[in-house]
Amino acid sequence: MKKGKLTPKSNVWSFGVVLLELLTGRKNFDLNLPKRDRNLVRWCQPFLADNLSVIMDSQLEGRFPPKAARIVAGIAQRCLQKEPSERPTMRAIVEDLKILIDMQYPR
Repeated sequence: MKKGKLTPKSNVWSFGVVLLELLTGRKNFDLNLPKRDRNLVRWCQPFLADNLSVIMDSQLEGRFPPKAARIVAGIAQRCLQKEPSERPTMRAIVEDLKILIDMQYPR
């Protein structure tokens, strides 16, 4: 991504960051955290595929559908690919998000 140039693929990256903010309850960059944890994307990436519970917002107190959280984490992971050409289109993301709408959740 070229600095300062907005493209559809940079918008996809930004959407991935927003998804991480929703999952974690944290800001994209937080100077109040230890240096290694300040950058949300760097902090989350090792946990997105295998250990999602480490990064989930503790204020949720485990009250979220794990399958839905895994789907959102997967979308975020694809949005945050370093190489812009490897990121999905927003159209593909919308199709993936529709899966969440169609899922049945216990009340």
